[in-house]
Amino acid sequence: MSPLALWLCIVLLVGSGAAVDVPFIFDTKTSGVSNYTSAQLEQASIASPDLTGVPAVSTPPDNATLDFPVVGGGSTPQGTTEKKVADLRKLFDSRVEPDKVHDTAIDISAATPGEYAVNQVSAIFSYLISGDNQKKGWSYISDPRGVNDFLYANDTLKRGEKAKCVGVGDCGDFAILMSALVESIGGTTRIVLASNNTTGGHAYAEVYLGLLNDPNSQVDGVINWLKRTFETDKIFVNINTSTKEVWLNLDWWPDEKGKRPGGPFFTGDKNTVLYIRENYKKYPLNLPEKANKPPKLISLTSDKLSPQDAGTTITWTAKARDPEDDQIFYKFFLRDDPVTNWTKNTWVWTTTENDEGDNKIEVQIRDGKHALLNGFDCNIVANFTITEPKPISQELTNQPPIITSLVSDRPGPQDVGTVVTWTVKAEDPDNDQILYRILLNGEPQGVWTGHNSWNWDITDANVGDNQVEVWVRDGKHKDQNGFDDRKSMSFAVTASKQEVASGESGTYDPSKWTENGNALFKEGSYEEALKCFEKAIQISPSYADAWYGKANVLGTQGKYEESLASLDKVMKIDPSNLAALNNKGAALYELGRYEDALACYDESIKKDPTYSTPWANKGEVLLKLGKNSEALDCSEKSLNIDSADAFTWAIKGKALTALGKHTEALECFAQSIKLNPQDADAWNNKGIVLEKLGRSSEAGNAYAKAKELGYAA
Repeated sequence: MSPLALWLCIVLLVGSGAAVDVPFIFDTKTSGVSNYTSAQLEQASIASPDLTGVPAVSTPPDNATLDFPVVGGGSTPQGTTEKKVADLRKLFDSRVEPDKVHDTAIDISAATPGEYAVNQVSAIFSYLISGDNQKKGWSYISDPRGVNDFLYANDTLKRGEKAKCVGVGDCGDFAILMSALVESIGGTTRIVLASNNTTGGHAYAEVYLGLLNDPNSQVDGVINWLKRTFETDKIFVNINTSTKEVWLNLDWWPDEKGKRPGGPFFTGDKNTVLYIRENYKKYPLNLPEKANKPPKLISLTSDKLSPQDAGTTITWTAKARDPEDDQIFYKFFLRDDPVTNWTKNTWVWTTTENDEGDNKIEVQIRDGKHALLNGFDCNIVANFTITEPKPISQELTNQPPIITSLVSDRPGPQDVGTVVTWTVKAEDPDNDQILYRILLNGEPQGVWTGHNSWNWDITDANVGDNQVEVWVRDGKHKDQNGFDDRKSMSFAVTASKQEVASGESGTYDPSKWTENGNALFKEGSYEEALKCFEKAIQISPSYADAWYGKANVLGTQGKYEESLASLDKVMKIDPSNLAALNNKGAALYELGRYEDALACYDESIKKDPTYSTPWANKGEVLLKLGKNSEALDCSEKSLNIDSADAFTWAIKGKALTALGKHTEALECFAQSIKLNPQDADAWNNKGIVLEKLGRSSEAGNAYAKAKELGYAA
């Protein structure tokens, strides 16, 4: 159904003095809009082909008389209504009645709590367009011919209840209800009466975003959020050329092009605005709030494999990530007794005869924003065996060579074009011939040789941080693919002074580009983050953190094949990066390549059986393949390592449900919800189990909670 345009004839009884808003598009070509002059805004509006036929919005004075045809009464003007602007504004104000629709607005916005924000307005818009699990979306019905029946917002909702949809009416009723719902959660709206001399009348709502030139404005952030959320590069607004107020179009079109906040404008001849509740202060739209999340342990590893003799010194290292990059505190335990305070992520264990036998090693982490001082946010447990030392054999054996030094004739950093000579010194206890091999950033720079020096001719490809490594062997221990000893050194290369002078600060530091990329990724600026990671990779192709960041961006964008390629780069550079290996499994899962995903998780488990995440992820894949008993086993192994992971409890619950063990499944979903009360999927699964147990009333409550949190079937 095509909305009808409102042909509007304005008869001014006095001079207008009207303010004008120009239509404007935020797209890929617009930048620095906050600095635009009035003339530049007007010129950009005129020059845009997408705004052809869209007039500016005028604000007539209260004593102006509007003579306009019926809104939504047919495909051509059918009858007219004549009212003064002041009377028409009072009419719309009375119809909006935000207090009467407040409960409905709360139900819609409950899944996106926080101070009045763009995600809440988007939820209202999507609800009116598409409905929810119980109701279908907006049902368009025209008014009788020749009648302008502007409904109260609450009456429109009541009509919708009877018709089992969100609301029933024409474009004017839609605009009034949209305005009422947004106003009821603290928003500022207005209604535009649009005219087209050919097709008739139309009305639509707009929401106030803020002042374009306000230093505290979030207009740019809100526009970018809308672009990302609705996967579009064009957002349509009206901007007042004098005050720089920005108003977002909330019009609804029956086809796909306008089914989003900020969709295309209705084309016509004149647009006239009526401000809603204009005696109240205008409140701009905010960006969504971000909830702080606890840190997550990735691994707990030792520098030596179990078992080891008593007297051995073993260094334990824990790896963890915090979603907000909050500082993480670590605490280590040996056989349940604390051996460190809350400190850094490593612990050096000097073993003694008292440690002989099996030992339980545990690390706990916290960021100080979730668990209390004596609690923790996450933990991992590992086992390690200490044995009685074996008697030292008196038999002399051939000993491998040892590197004593690796030096360069010039200190770093050096400019492109410089030749740096590297010299290795090594000793062999048995005076065997020593063979040498040099690697640059992981790539061999030649075959094994008896020469202990290497001349490095620095090129543009070496700009940034480099790793120079030397391998030695005597041919009596490791073969040509291995080494008896190795040593590496970092060496920075800069561009020529002329190139550096023309570049930005930190241009040739890959870590700076990667840090910027991570910050932009957290903000949701994925394309800009991707550019930063790619720049870091250009500077240092073997910089694993940059490849990892690029993979995260591509995965978030749903580009799983490209993400896989980047993750393969990470693992080639750093084969011990289990986080990258598990992310590869997740990308393969999203692509439906379940067997390949299983292979990744199995490899991760083989490398570190104490890493809980691959066990849980493997369980998820096995559920997808219908291997429910194996999935249950994986979830239990994951929980034996980390019993505080809500996701794993949910996997176990799903496996038990599939096996018909509903009472046990209910306990798992309850534990998952206890750990993460905001997980809509867990609430929905709890409802399914309760329903199977015949506890319908409790099931209904669980389903309602899942819906409140945004669960979509």
